[in-house]
Amino acid sequence: MAAVEQQQQLTASPFTPPSSPLSPPPSSPATVRSPSPSVFDVFPFVCEDPPIRALSGSQYYLIHEAYHSSPLPNDILFPWLHGVDGSNSAQNSFFGIQESPVPLHRGVTVVQAEEQTSKSLLVGSVYPSDIFNPPIPNGDDRQRRSFLKMNDGEGINLRNFKIQVSKYVTLSDIVVYGENGLNDTVLEIAKQAAWAQQALREENPNGIDYEVFVILDPFSFFEKEFPELVAIDTQGIVRNKVNFLEQEREEMRILTAASEISHNVWLGNTQDVPVSSDMDPADSAISLIDDNPHQFSICIESHDLADMLDKSALKVFSDQLANVPTCRPTPMDDIIHIDCISSGVGCNNTAAFDSIVTKLIDLCEFISLQTNKFDRKVLIHCADGYTETSLFTLTYLMYNENLRLPQAYLRFQKTRSFFVYPNDVTTLLTIEKRIWERKKIEQQKLSSPSSPSSPSSPSTSSSSSSSPSSSSQSSTSPPTSLSSSQPEIENYEKFPWFFSPFFEGSFPSRILPFLYLGNLNHACNAGMLKALGITHVLSVGEDSKLDKKEFEVHYLDNLYDDGIDSLWNHLDACVNFIENARRSNGSILIHCRVGVSRSATITIAYIMRHLGRSLVSSYLYVRARRLNVIIQPNLKFMYELLQYEQKLTGRMNINWAWLAKEIHTLNMCYVGA
Repeated sequence: MAAVEQQQQLTASPFTPPSSPLSPPPSSPATVRSPSPSVFDVFPFVCEDPPIRALSGSQYYLIHEAYHSSPLPNDILFPWLHGVDGSNSAQNSFFGIQESPVPLHRGVTVVQAEEQTSKSLLVGSVYPSDIFNPPIPNGDDRQRRSFLKMNDGEGINLRNFKIQVSKYVTLSDIVVYGENGLNDTVLEIAKQAAWAQQALREENPNGIDYEVFVILDPFSFFEKEFPELVAIDTQGIVRNKVNFLEQEREEMRILTAASEISHNVWLGNTQDVPVSSDMDPADSAISLIDDNPHQFSICIESHDLADMLDKSALKVFSDQLANVPTCRPTPMDDIIHIDCISSGVGCNNTAAFDSIVTKLIDLCEFISLQTNKFDRKVLIHCADGYTETSLFTLTYLMYNENLRLPQAYLRFQKTRSFFVYPNDVTTLLTIEKRIWERKKIEQQKLSSPSSPSSPSSPSTSSSSSSSPSSSSQSSTSPPTSLSSSQPEIENYEKFPWFFSPFFEGSFPSRILPFLYLGNLNHACNAGMLKALGITHVLSVGEDSKLDKKEFEVHYLDNLYDDGIDSLWNHLDACVNFIENARRSNGSILIHCRVGVSRSATITIAYIMRHLGRSLVSSYLYVRARRLNVIIQPNLKFMYELLQYEQKLTGRMNINWAWLAKEIHTLNMCYVGA
């Protein structure tokens, strides 16, 4: 280690390179060639065979900053990053080449040598297992490691995020570090990297001689001098590292947090359910408020395995609640918890379906009575806060506010985002019919000369209560259409958009109050767009054929989600079109065919500029608000969004390889390996 100590002395002073040897020159990012040997002479060797150079922590900081602020090359990395290497005939045929040449590009890959550690991690780091094949048993040192070669098998893959780390490292100078600075583990991994580079150079050269470096300083140096480079500190505490899955879930929690959708009826996610916490008995009054801030008396959980209660069971709950004063908070032990189905698709026969519908309406009657007459608060919840609750919420709005199903959709949409499976639309139409049949019978009973003066049912007794909301009708004031003998015809005439072949059961996803992200069917349903107040439509590669006298339309023609076409030259114009819609107090729909790649890319770009968020934050923001649809910008579009971040802020906040790795890891949580 005497040699190492000598190198530490040689490199202790801050170093400002004339131009970073580890990043492409800004003037010519498309033709990056190896610098002359003299450029690297300022970095002394710690090992000459294989060649490994030393960096101080300060030098690495300068290299990191230069690399993140140097413009990414526009087009030389594609289609090579797609994995067009000659081994996949379908991929080769799709891109029209046998094998993409190795790009002339010089990147940086940072490796934490200590594979098993979950601490002391620099921003953008990967582990040896991310870039190397497993060691060859009983091989000599030079044979033990080679760069990992990954592929997704046969077929065309335009979202090959999985292979990006192993691809990009072959175009990179490699920087290796460890918690305690240079030691045997760090040096061994650096040697393996250098030997892997030599083998690759012999196999598939691109004319660039890549370097391997080791950082001499211990990790504590970065914690003290450059804390912004610390992803996870020496104590294992996360500092500057986004957990994509946790952040996505937090965005969804914020989006679906409990909010009032009708008088005293709230909709939320399961995290909003009051849960008692262990506190000092002396603080019980405070605990009661903190654990149940909205003062819910009833919690209804929607899920697909629910066993619906009948009227007799609901009567038991009514009697139980009657013993709980409404003038003070409901004790935790007195909160009523009820299960409710989330879909009508699973009913196997007509009798079972009829029973479910009857129980749904009975539950609506029970809730309407408790909220309107007794002024109790109800929470309807499910795991994600927007899918499984939709069937019952729409049923309740129809029942309590005397709304037709299309009206209930629009009423619901005013308060929060929701998702309905296409197959449940038929179920909801049947429920709508049953609600109005029951209401008609109740109305006839009330108007009958022989009817008693007292209320005949819980639902009619709510007439003495406060109104559900200023925008809703009392459940005892049926509109004149209640007596209509042909309500279905009335629905078709008033709400043709709801029965359009383009309507799939759900609205486009509301990303911002004025910005919707959707698919081609959404865009083709002009009546629905008008009902939502949409005035502008941005069509990305798919023609909605909307009347331009009725909508402001910006159409990007001949732009495909094929991993070849670029959005780069369109981003500013599209973002400006969206901004013009906002400034004119309009609302805009952005769409492509499915609403997951081309239109999602433009939406992310707008969020980056409008909200000033990073690419990662914007990506997860949009992803959470697309509800049940997972956005999937193709590989090239995500790369262009990284370029767009550089354009907006002067630097990228995350390197390409780490971004791709995190997206792949997040996707695997939903779709599997």
